[in-house]
Formats: sequence, C-alpha cells, structure tokens
Amino acid sequence: VDHLADDRVPERGRLRQGNDESKAAMRGLMGEFIERMDGMAASTGEYHDRIGSYALQLREARSIADLNQLLEDVMHDTGKVQQQAAQARDHLASARAEVERAEQRISELEQELREAGDLARIDPLTQALNRRGLDELLQRELARAARNNTALGLAVIDLDDFHQTNEAHGHAGGDALLQHLVSVWRLLLGATDGLWRLGGDE
Repeated sequence: VDHLADDRVPERGRLRQGNDESKAAMRGLMGEFIERMDGMAASTGEYHDRIGSYALQLREARSIADLNQLLEDVMHDTGKVQQQAAQARDHLASARAEVERAEQRISELEQELREAGDLARIDPLTQALNRRGLDELLQRELARAARNNTALGLAVIDLDDFHQTNEAHGHAGGDALLQHLVSVWRLLLGATDGLWRLGGDE
C-alpha cells in the first residue's frame, strides 16, 4: 500500500508545478496590463497638457492658416489617445480572457491536487485509509484528545494466515473478502470513526 502512495508523489509534484506556473502566468498578465495602463495614464496626462497649450494657441491665433494647423494638431493628438484607448480596451478584453482561462486551469489543478492527495491516503481496493492516512488522522485525533482531555480508542483486527484465503480462492476471492469485511465494519462504526487497511509488512 505504501508503494502505491509513493508512486503518486511525482504526479503531485507535476500538478503543483503546473499550478505554480498558471499562477505565475496570471500574475505576469496582470503586471503587463498595469504597465500598459501606467503608460496610457502618462500619455493621457501629456494629452491634457497639450490641450491646455492648444487653448492658449487658439486665443493667440491670427489667421486661418494658424487655426487650420491648430486643428490638425488637436485631431492628431486626439486620434493618438483614441487609438491608445482602443488598444487598451482590446488588451483588457484579451487579458480578461487569459485570466479566466488561467483561473479555470488553476481550479482544475487544485482539484487534481486534492484528488491526488486523497488517493495517496486511500487504499484503492477497499477505499479505507492506508498507512499514510492512518498516520495523518491519528496525529490529528491524538492532538484533539489531548486538547479535550478525552480518551481515544484504537482497535486492531488481525486476519491471521490470510494467505491461505488467497491460495484457496485466488486473489480475486481474497480481495472480495477484504471489501466485504470493510463494508461490514463501516456499518458498525460511527460517523467520526476512521477505518484503515494495513498490509502485513506494515
């Protein structure tokens, strides 16, 4: 059973790495967007300063040619700001879509991590906890019993000479017997009780 649990460790490491990479990509997207907005804010501030300058030039204009040049300059600067706003809007939509995809991927990876963690603590044949699950839950229960100054009960049921069952009925028969025993014991246990399967070498 412990070997099955250990085989899952590289998979959990891969999931954690994918999760970290998705979060880093999401942070990168937000950082890039904030930089763009900072640049746009600077450009917009520049634009307002220039508009103030154009208002002064308008008062001092002496000819139609001066007014035409001023109009061209205002249109040019306004067009630049409009173009930056459109680009920012498009980038925001793209960033939002990327963030949503990253959030979905992070959610999926976190779910896979939870499932992988559960599998590392559960015996696949009987769905009872394995040795790792026993160690983790026993630590929590011992701590709770110490905090509450309450007793903690632990029963060990040993199936003597279980190999004889496998020899007589095959491994499929032995597996069926273990599954049946666990299902019966579950009926007898309380909602907060734990059940574990330990191999003979454990």
